[in-house]
Amino acid sequence: MHLFNAIFFQLIIVAKIASYASAASTPTSNTPSSSCPRSSPTFTKQQCCPWYAIQELLRTDTFDGGSCGKNARAALRLTFHDALGYSKVQENLGKYVGGGADGSILQFPQELGYASNKGLRPIITTLSSFLANHHLASIISLGDLVAFAGTLGLSYCSGAPEMTFYAGRPAAKGPAADGLISGPQDSADDMIARFSDAGFSADELVALLASHSVAAASTLDASIPGAPLDKTPKAFDTRFFNETLSKGKLWPGTPNHYGEVMSPVRGQVRLQSDFVLARDARTAPMWRRYANDADLMRRDFAKAFLKMTLVGQNVSELVDCTEVLRSSI
Repeated sequence: MHLFNAIFFQLIIVAKIASYASAASTPTSNTPSSSCPRSSPTFTKQQCCPWYAIQELLRTDTFDGGSCGKNARAALRLTFHDALGYSKVQENLGKYVGGGADGSILQFPQELGYASNKGLRPIITTLSSFLANHHLASIISLGDLVAFAGTLGLSYCSGAPEMTFYAGRPAAKGPAADGLISGPQDSADDMIARFSDAGFSADELVALLASHSVAAASTLDASIPGAPLDKTPKAFDTRFFNETLSKGKLWPGTPNHYGEVMSPVRGQVRLQSDFVLARDARTAPMWRRYANDADLMRRDFAKAFLKMTLVGQNVSELVDCTEVLRSSI
């Protein structure tokens, strides 16, 4: 029976991939079809149809068949660095310093020169190549690709919450300004103020930091590249919140890097910004709640993350394509 089920499942995969290929615009094109697969829900919106094929292509091309690995973590980080390039204060003054979740980080190369974006070049190159290889530039926007890739990548991590995805973001108007992305060396005051200017409360800031449960420090300490921030970097769980509360005992690699504090265990990085937020009176209560309530952490993260992927966007002009994330082959 198990052999029969495995063969049957493989046949389903082959049939679905073939259906995308046969519906492509030309026989030699790698462009995903604008037609929805027959298995999609009856309430499918036409704008969501290409994302079924894009999901499968990303999983194969970018996420190693659905792995919570390096590219999944990098795509998730990219969503933050794209969306948080925004300032309510400056917008209210009529000054454009960034459009939020608009894909500008893929569109404008100068953003890669910002110190806060160090380490993002590989995932930007990967997604740019994906866009070109599958002839997607005329089908989807860069803002949608960044949001979808980050959301999809996270979904491959065990324990990840059910997420929501909207499509239809217009092209970015210009690059985000430098200095809008918080860094690991920032104080609690700096972090809270920066996120507030982007539209987030102190509690929402803590909720968004649940992403650090599947994060790794790629550039902080060259002696331990890709060092995790907790013991279970492939699981979206409460360990990050718990372990950040533990007393640091040693330097995980070479000592005393800018933006780093001592860690409880060797090989596991602790960011200064996480350390101070875990102990600040404005953020510590929620930090401790998440340390003891995984369901609350997941619910609050999903809400705050959706809000982040919509920063600077008019949601009434977008289309809810969450159904694509719920699909599987």
